[in-house]
Amino acid sequence: MLLPGILRDPSVYELLAALVPTNFYLMAVLGGGVATFCKRVFGLDLRGRILELVVVCMTLWLVGISWGLVWAFFGTPETCVGVFQEQQQQQQVPQHGTLEKLTTRLLLRPLRAYVKLWEGLLSSHKVVSRWVCVTSESHCFAHTPILNPDTLWEEPLCANDLRLVVWLWMTGVATLLMSTLWKKRRRPRPQPNHPHQD
Repeated sequence: MLLPGILRDPSVYELLAALVPTNFYLMAVLGGGVATFCKRVFGLDLRGRILELVVVCMTLWLVGISWGLVWAFFGTPETCVGVFQEQQQQQQVPQHGTLEKLTTRLLLRPLRAYVKLWEGLLSSHKVVSRWVCVTSESHCFAHTPILNPDTLWEEPLCANDLRLVVWLWMTGVATLLMSTLWKKRRRPRPQPNHPHQD
């Protein structure tokens, strides 16, 4: 099957569909920020086909990492890639630091609530649940009972990947904010119109 498990857990592929455009936008922001920095500091113009190709390749790389995290969130932690695994093993990072707590509170728990909300809506309609739900128990989807945001931090490979993704997004947001502020600062201010005196 081209998309294994899509009938069992459609929420997984719903998140995948959202990962592609969002990760592409993130890499476009980061790539544009690097190109702007190099042009202003070193005078190098990196914009063009090469930059577009790099953005596409980095998007696919990030989608692959995020895809493993999505499956880990749904109870399959062995799908995590484990980027920079050697550095992670040498430097012990606390599992419950500020970054981990904020990510769990602002991202993982709302995501679990979102999945359970859709499951509840689908399960409440008998006709819809007969065609969509794959379990005969109280849960509509197979992986919903084992959704646990803390699982990503308990698995070293998944925790490593999730930290990387979160830092990339934080860097992307900071780059976008700085770029917006810089454009507003360089925008010429309109000159006040003084009335002509005859």
